[in-house]
Amino acid sequence: MRAARLYAAAIVAAAIVIAVPALAQFGGPVLPLSTTLVLQKPAPDQSVGDRQAIEIGFKKQTYRFILRDAYVDSPKWVWSDIWQSIRQFRPNLQILDNAGDELVRLKPGEIVTVKGMYSTRTRVFMVSQIEPGGGAFAPERSY
Repeated sequence: MRAARLYAAAIVAAAIVIAVPALAQFGGPVLPLSTTLVLQKPAPDQSVGDRQAIEIGFKKQTYRFILRDAYVDSPKWVWSDIWQSIRQFRPNLQILDNAGDELVRLKPGEIVTVKGMYSTRTRVFMVSQIEPGGGAFAPERSY
């Protein structure tokens, strides 16, 4: 009887030791993260060169943008964490709300700042605001 309990406890301990690293690999914030993307729509024949490209899915279509800047409003998470979790997927992000219509209508060369909430579990980006230009971190213009 005692041997059976000891054996069962060893199995439970082994399961915990195996499961914890597995959870750490897939671990991410459970709540959506406030994320800002600065996107530029490339021309149809334009190569992105050495710039980072991101593919965004919207209404069964995939759209490609040049990612000029991205940041997460979190003291614990940074954009590179998010990028590592989505870079192998096509599309990288999915937009489910109607704010994606505004992104689709961009003309080649236009730059927008997109603010929203990103869910790491589902790769869904819920857009809250789209502003023309590079946002607060864009270089200042002098005339």
